[in-house]
Amino acid sequence: MEENFGFEEHEFNEGLKQTLDRFKEMITSGKEYFFDVDQFEDLIDYFLDRGEFESSGEVLEHALKQHPFSNSIKIRLAQQNFAGGRINNALSILNQTEKIEPLNEDIILLKAEIFSQMRNHKKALQYYSKALERATFNKVEIMIDMALELEEMQRYGKAIEVLQDLIIIDPENEIALHEINHCFIMSEQPENGVDFFVS
Repeated sequence: MEENFGFEEHEFNEGLKQTLDRFKEMITSGKEYFFDVDQFEDLIDYFLDRGEFESSGEVLEHALKQHPFSNSIKIRLAQQNFAGGRINNALSILNQTEKIEPLNEDIILLKAEIFSQMRNHKKALQYYSKALERATFNKVEIMIDMALELEEMQRYGKAIEVLQDLIIIDPENEIALHEINHCFIMSEQPENGVDFFVS
């Protein structure tokens, strides 16, 4: 693995910096250091967010060796596979983890994203709906994704309903305002759109 652990101090907290330094030291020394699941999760997320898939793959290899039964590590393995275009592998991993944790929001959302990319909008919508039922802090993002799936299915009326509910939660959301305008136009209800925006 290339030593591409460069980072800016302001990008993350001191704890992650120490974990990165320790992981780099482990790779350089050839010894196996123990990291807890949370530390591995932070490292994997850091590299996945940066698109450094070789590095995230290296971390995953060590994480799975040390914590072979950790569902959170396996979910990140699915993310790695999904990001690398290995969609069937990602789904296979998620199907196994879903049997153990059927209500895990990360599993549900990742499956929704995968089905969306596969253009299986009906299945994606089922998973986004399931995620929305359990969402605690990211309802707005899930509702936008649901509306976009409905638009792909040309179910503009239903998309309008979802977006109206979203705008009640977040009245200034520019994406929602743009999409609801688009849905009114596509559903040939421009007058309803005007009424909505002036009310």
